[in-house]
Amino acid sequence: MWLTRQGICEAKRFFEKENLFSNDNYLLIRHIELALQAHELFKLNQDYVVDDQEIKLLDTKNGRIMAGTKLQSGLHQAIEAKEHLDITEQTRSMASITYQNLFRMFKKLSGMTGTGKDNEEEFIETYNMNVISIPSRKPIIRKDLPDKIYVTLPENYMPQLVWSRNVIKSSNRCY
Repeated sequence: MWLTRQGICEAKRFFEKENLFSNDNYLLIRHIELALQAHELFKLNQDYVVDDQEIKLLDTKNGRIMAGTKLQSGLHQAIEAKEHLDITEQTRSMASITYQNLFRMFKKLSGMTGTGKDNEEEFIETYNMNVISIPSRKPIIRKDLPDKIYVTLPENYMPQLVWSRNVIKSSNRCY
């Protein structure tokens, strides 16, 4: 995203810069570009919300607030300026690491899961960890019923329809 010819002329006039793209104006150009992105690409209540005088980003998949997440390279601060909020300090990623490599840095690891034994090969391959099954101290009272497969979306959301349709079919009555 960048300024149009008319936008460049307006910026030259507004900032009183004859040579807007000189090396001396590098930061000004950067701020113009960030402001343009903030105004055109990021929409309030769609990409972010203002909560307690703070910009909070929204997850595009589910619309939930992504706590502790900020945009980088000054874009977060440009959105704060757009919303007339106090500008926060710019953050920078110093390094990144995958969870697997982070966990490999520890001498000892432990955890609990109900599905660990099913994924034992993955634990061995990824973390070089054995999985130990610890039996519960009480007998299992859960009834493992056979799986039910719903072919259509309505059946999936309203399984009672499947049951009632099967009852109607098997009764040989007209309804």
